[in-house]
Amino acid sequence: MSNTIQKYREQFLMINACKDEQVKSKKLAVLMTEMENEFNIPGMKDESYNRANPVVMALYHDISNERFF
Repeated sequence: MSNTIQKYREQFLMINACKDEQVKSKKLAVLMTEMENEFNIPGMKDESYNRANPVVMALYHDISNERFF
């Protein structure tokens, strides 16, 4: 899983460098959806999932925060 997370982290960093906020937001949304599918991230907050997958959720939250700030 660590290689997969690294791939998503690299994609996040590339997208984050985008200056066009609309494009950036759309690409981050796609990245979040890909992570949801890859790691079976639940749609609703699930503390047991979060505790079992801290690295995945940390990156997911970083992406989410960047989209909405």
